[in-house]
Amino acid sequence: MTTKTKTRGRPKGSSTRKTFQLSKDERIILLGARNNLKDMRNSLDETQDCHLSDIRNLHEAVHLMDKILGFDLRDPEGRGGWYYADHVLSEDVDEKQTTT
Repeated sequence: MTTKTKTRGRPKGSSTRKTFQLSKDERIILLGARNNLKDMRNSLDETQDCHLSDIRNLHEAVHLMDKILGFDLRDPEGRGGWYYADHVLSEDVDEKQTTT
C-alpha cells in the first residue's frame, strides 16, 4: 500500500519540521474517528446532551490518535504512565529515558 507523506507546520520557536508518513488505511481510520467526533459535537450542540456511544467514540478517537500519531503518556519525571498527565511525543520520551 502506498504511503502519503504529510508535513506539518513548525512549532513556534522551532526551525525544524516534523515529517511523518501515514498509510491510506491509517488516514481512513483517522477520518472515521474525526467524523465520529463531528457527529458527537453536532449531537451536543443540538440536544445539549451526550449519549453513551459518544463517550465510547471519544475514547476510541483519542486512542487512535495516540497509536497512529505516536503520542505517549508519561509523567514529568519519565517514570511511566499517569492517567491525568499530558501526552508527549513518543520520540521525546525515548530520548529522555536514554539521557537519564
